[in-house]
Amino acid sequence: MPQRIIGVDYETYYDDECSITIQGSYNYCRHPKYDAYMVTIATCGGDEFVGHPKDFDWASICQPGDIWVSHNQSFDRTVYEADIQKGITPDVFPDEWYCTADLAAFLGYPRSLANAGKFLLGKEIDKSTRNKMKGKRWENMTPEFQKEVTDYAMGDALDCRDLFLKYGHLWPQTERDYSNHTILMGNRGVPINEKKLNDGIKLLGEKIWQAEQDIPWDWDKDKTPLSPKSLAKQCRTVSIDPPKSLAQDSLECAAWEDKYGSKFPWVGAMRDWRRCNMLLKKLTAMKNRIKTDKPGWMAYGQLYGGAHTLRDSGSGGVNMQNMPRTEMFGVNMRNLIEAPKGFKFISADYGQIEARVTAWLSGDEALLKQVRAGIDIYEAHARATMGYTNPKPLKDVDPDLRQLAKARVLSLGFGCGAAKFVVMAKTMYGIDIKLADAKTIVSEYRRVTPVKKTLWQVLERGIWDAVGSWRMQLPSGRYLNYRNIKKRGDEYNQVLTAAIPRGANFINVKFWGGKLTENLVQATARDLFVEGVLRVEKAGYPVLMRIHDEVLCMVPEAEADAACREVERLLCIPPEWAPDLPVSADASIIDRYTK
Repeated sequence: MPQRIIGVDYETYYDDECSITIQGSYNYCRHPKYDAYMVTIATCGGDEFVGHPKDFDWASICQPGDIWVSHNQSFDRTVYEADIQKGITPDVFPDEWYCTADLAAFLGYPRSLANAGKFLLGKEIDKSTRNKMKGKRWENMTPEFQKEVTDYAMGDALDCRDLFLKYGHLWPQTERDYSNHTILMGNRGVPINEKKLNDGIKLLGEKIWQAEQDIPWDWDKDKTPLSPKSLAKQCRTVSIDPPKSLAQDSLECAAWEDKYGSKFPWVGAMRDWRRCNMLLKKLTAMKNRIKTDKPGWMAYGQLYGGAHTLRDSGSGGVNMQNMPRTEMFGVNMRNLIEAPKGFKFISADYGQIEARVTAWLSGDEALLKQVRAGIDIYEAHARATMGYTNPKPLKDVDPDLRQLAKARVLSLGFGCGAAKFVVMAKTMYGIDIKLADAKTIVSEYRRVTPVKKTLWQVLERGIWDAVGSWRMQLPSGRYLNYRNIKKRGDEYNQVLTAAIPRGANFINVKFWGGKLTENLVQATARDLFVEGVLRVEKAGYPVLMRIHDEVLCMVPEAEADAACREVERLLCIPPEWAPDLPVSADASIIDRYTK
């Protein structure tokens, strides 16, 4: 039987209470108000179906070789599996099911169907109907609106089918498998200590209340203590300038709070309120995603190719890529992920992977020779370029020098300038460096390492010589795409920008040799990680989380020692496209997530 590409798209009821935003996809599909009232099917042979899922002959599209495609397969698959669990549809499954949003991301385009259709199919796709469906049940829609919804839904099924028909051959099987693993992993979820979670929510609520008592302005009128107007008025009374932004990720605001927090109690209270409220939202989102049919396990979302380099990014209300690393206000968010009785976690991550990849890509054989001999890469850098000659390990003799070597390797390898190096050295590595010394360090690094000539200059020349768009080929064979390239300024002060995808849209970003090198290194390290993750999963060690260059697996306690050694071994296998890349991984057995 010839292979068939089949577009599958669901339409479901949602409102302000029953929503993916609140519950996450898994619990949303099990909410009392939830209803999957329509599925649309479009095959490459021209067969089409629109109607209730219970009325479709699912076995007819589960023939050998059938490939289903959906835009946001994570959602449609979760709906389908929930319907099977409820007995609405039979327990049949296609041989393959892929996500065309992930396909678009792999090709370097925005993930949204509207923009994927615009740039890849050359058509305008109107998504406004979906917004009008909020709070409306199929049986209560007017005949005219039912017709609009039917046409809209069939359009989505046809568009994702056509996207895969036209571009699916460009998506390697390894990448398809990694995309599907992302969905499997999120729906599999992680075990959560619910008591600690509930205790943390209670504790943060109390601390927020305490902070509110020390905020002097009448913020009830503004509904939040973070009222810029009220804050500015209070600052004027004590003759200090307010921060320009109160955004949670504003470094300026954080520095302002640290500066005045001890002098003015209300500044410290506002800082505590901000941070407690941020953490409380994360914990509340976790609680809402504890599986209603499997207590103690939290489903979550994650995006394949959420970044330009195709590195993972958080999604679905709980960002597993960006959990606080330390305890905050008596709550350690990472420690809430706890192995159930009789099981252990295997936490394994690649050692110094970006530094090793940078050296490998730049052809720094002097450094790589030491690394292959078992020397720590930061110590190797210190020996090769910073005059360290003691036969003893650097970390035992001079840990401060090793920290400086680490800062040099991880910051200066991507073209960091002196002023920025001062900031990065302090904030990321705890090193105080004067600007004059930083200038000397930067100049010396660029002189003694090959990265400037072999990577920065080559890549920068490539994108500057390009017209309109440019493709950077990675060692794995895939490409990073830079579109709508524009050059601005005169011959003495020129900058170059290019469009890259971010979420649903394109954004314009300034690029130079160091930035392109960072993209190349991170994308290469990511491709290495992809192969390692799939090997670990295939070997029978369920991967519960992928965090940057780390995996978290869960195994029976009795098998933990052997599993730890095997997971480490599987990650250390170099890829075929980089057989001489020195790969290192470190695995450990833990009871709760800590890294």
